[in-house]
Amino acid sequence: MQLASFPRPVETDDICPIHHVRKVVSPWKKGPKEPFCPVCQQEQNQKELRQAGLKMLDNQKRGFLTDKEHKELVRDKNVFKNSFDNFRQDTPKEREVFQQVRHIAGEYLKYPNKQFNTLLTGTPGGGKTHLAWGMLKAINDNAEPAQKCLFLNFSNALTIIKSGFGKLNPKWTQETVTNLALEADVLVLDDLGTESAMGRSTGPTQWVSDMLYDILEGQKRVIATSNLSLDEIQRIYDPKLVSRLLRGSRGHIVSFDGVEDERLSM
Repeated sequence: MQLASFPRPVETDDICPIHHVRKVVSPWKKGPKEPFCPVCQQEQNQKELRQAGLKMLDNQKRGFLTDKEHKELVRDKNVFKNSFDNFRQDTPKEREVFQQVRHIAGEYLKYPNKQFNTLLTGTPGGGKTHLAWGMLKAINDNAEPAQKCLFLNFSNALTIIKSGFGKLNPKWTQETVTNLALEADVLVLDDLGTESAMGRSTGPTQWVSDMLYDILEGQKRVIATSNLSLDEIQRIYDPKLVSRLLRGSRGHIVSFDGVEDERLSM
């Protein structure tokens, strides 16, 4: 069977001033046929393909934060409703912590390769989790190029990992959660210090310490929240772990002490 022959572009006498080749007209286009340079057209097609590929990669990175599977590691799904826009600022202290946190988020945006950690500390209910998510959302929505952002409720992740102990091929393990945390460009470790329901004078178990150490060793852009004070963190955790948690944190430690429990006004 003989294949049908397709008409070829027809060369004209016009010369492309850039590539110095004859322009052609398309035999398929209806209506007026403008001569075009085939090399210019090929370059334009390649450019559009690259842009489409970059757009797809950009969307994949921005979708990392709200990926359905990643949300499994967050206990309170209401966190996804938070943003800078709906954080209350009724008192001077609330306005103070808001401005501090927003400024730090701007640093993560402006310097995507800068390695530094942030620590939000203070009594429960002051809005640390709210603003940590707000930071990630601002970075996720505005970073150019896009950055992979991950919100990890650490105590809940540990509970999920422990629920898989003894099971065959559990979905979430110490290794899979650690690898996920290291894949992110910016990581929130939420609720640090309540893991394993540890008390104020006792530390985490060895496997929890090892996991946290691996994350903080490999992940250089961490935003951590904790109800513990900085002194309590330094007393409870291993000094090497604390050193990595506080890496580059000068000017990035925000105390929420004195902020009213936002849950009281719900």
